[in-house]
Amino acid sequence: SDGDNLKSGVFISQISDASILGALEKDNLIYIKDELIFWKHDLIGDWARERILVENNENFLNFVKDKYPKPQWKHSILLFGQWLLSSPDGVEKWIKFIKDSKDELQYLLLDSIIFANRLFELRESIKNALLDKECELFSLLLNRLFLIASSKRVINGQTLPILNLRLALPFLDFINIYSEDIIPYCHHRISKICIYFLLFCGGTQYGSAAAKLAVDVAKFAYKNEKHIQVDKKHGSHLYLKNDALDEIWMSFLFAFQELPETVMKYSLVFAEIDDPEDENLKSLLSSNSATKEMQRCDFLVEQRYIPAWPNGPKRQISERFREVCLTGNVLNPFFDKYPDDATRLLMAVCIEAPHYSSPHHDLLSAFGLDMLDRTDHACCYFIGPWLQLLHKHPKKALKIIIDLVNFATEQFVVAGKQDEQARARIGANNPLLKSLMEPSVWETVLFKENTEEQIVWIGDERVFGWYRNRLINSPIIPTILMALEKWLYDLVENKDNLDSHIDFIFAQNKSVAIAGVLCSLVKKHPALLRGKLKVLASAWQFSMWDIRISTDDTWKIGFGFYYRRLGETLYNKALEWNQMPHRKNVFRD
Repeated sequence: SDGDNLKSGVFISQISDASILGALEKDNLIYIKDELIFWKHDLIGDWARERILVENNENFLNFVKDKYPKPQWKHSILLFGQWLLSSPDGVEKWIKFIKDSKDELQYLLLDSIIFANRLFELRESIKNALLDKECELFSLLLNRLFLIASSKRVINGQTLPILNLRLALPFLDFINIYSEDIIPYCHHRISKICIYFLLFCGGTQYGSAAAKLAVDVAKFAYKNEKHIQVDKKHGSHLYLKNDALDEIWMSFLFAFQELPETVMKYSLVFAEIDDPEDENLKSLLSSNSATKEMQRCDFLVEQRYIPAWPNGPKRQISERFREVCLTGNVLNPFFDKYPDDATRLLMAVCIEAPHYSSPHHDLLSAFGLDMLDRTDHACCYFIGPWLQLLHKHPKKALKIIIDLVNFATEQFVVAGKQDEQARARIGANNPLLKSLMEPSVWETVLFKENTEEQIVWIGDERVFGWYRNRLINSPIIPTILMALEKWLYDLVENKDNLDSHIDFIFAQNKSVAIAGVLCSLVKKHPALLRGKLKVLASAWQFSMWDIRISTDDTWKIGFGFYYRRLGETLYNKALEWNQMPHRKNVFRD
């Protein structure tokens, strides 16, 4: 009777046969105080109420309809569900009770199989019920798993959700067996499970199982997205949410530690560098609608088709895959094992895909790199894989950064010259307008000391200021230039060999954007101007451009809006980076 109210204890007068109390007290099951009877432990009360439910199991739903909302009965219903699952004919009753119940009672019965840890053991008996109606019950069961089997732990100063892997293991095994039926409807939750097993069970059979599952989910997401691109009606009910795609791609890339060859192969497919082996998907991708017509902008009357760039993707990449690849250091292990393929992957996720565009160039964005709108122009050296790659694989990372900057600068200069020609045509018959047009200087010549050798770098003042995130829409270029700048600072401060890297930069670079970084390095460490960087002083343009940049505080516009969402620690890092004392110095001095 104590389960029917919130009061603790039952009066002796409420017991019809008080003669049994002495025996119960002797067995240490109850204790009596002030005419009230109490259970020695709450679990004893749970078991006693569970026995009552067992006795009424044939009429369970009717018997429990007024009891399950009460706190004292919840654990008892959990125990009753576990009893059903261990009884000869109890599994069928458990399924029937779940289907006929709703809300909290249904959740409690579902929770019982999680705590019983028997999902995999009973798979043949319950699979049809769980996978029926597009895995409706199994989706609900997965939701319950994350609700009751997750906890918060502090790891490296961060509070992170941790999944109880002992309770999740039967789910991993169950999903692997019925993956074809489950993945289309539970992809998001499956990816979350895979991430936990890959993080905490790497190198074990459970990590391998999670990796295989993560690859299968990623293949489904890729195929589903391509179907939707080509035929809006096909698979339209399976549009995947952004947070779901983020975890799908993250679990896939984490799987590299277990299946490096497989993940590397499919990464090149998902980055639209290599074609898939699946014949149906291959024909889908080769269709005209998949490569061109689906990307046509109906609102632009005049438009031109931009084909694939040499190091870019052949087709549109999943935006979420692109951004996950550029998040944190997830791609760094790829460079340890497959440096050349990893380079191709990283280049492809930075360069824009083939698309239709207005023939009228916007000089703030016409440089061939992806816009990555979701990053909201939050650019700093700690964003993405760049800084760690520079420290771990300096030559490879430096080559990628210089190639991307050269590529972007070349596209910018081409667009700039075309824009000047268009303005010249407009102002040909307008003397006033023509007098206001000052052509840009697109080349800067540097002269090496005691030699006739010249270095020609392309770009103008706008390109020179990219490292300060000036006059540029894509966050990729400012981010990689800031990472390069920070890496050079680290080399100098750690007294590492800088000369060989400077030689490599001068040998490979074509852009004045790199000159902006090197001038900033000299402003922070003026002694370097007596060495290999002395050649920078031979270009008067750098001094003039730097004066305007050093007095420009436009970086403060929107800074709080863009960077506070990164958290207090990263916000303060970004603020400190932009307010470094040498930024107010002038290169000329």
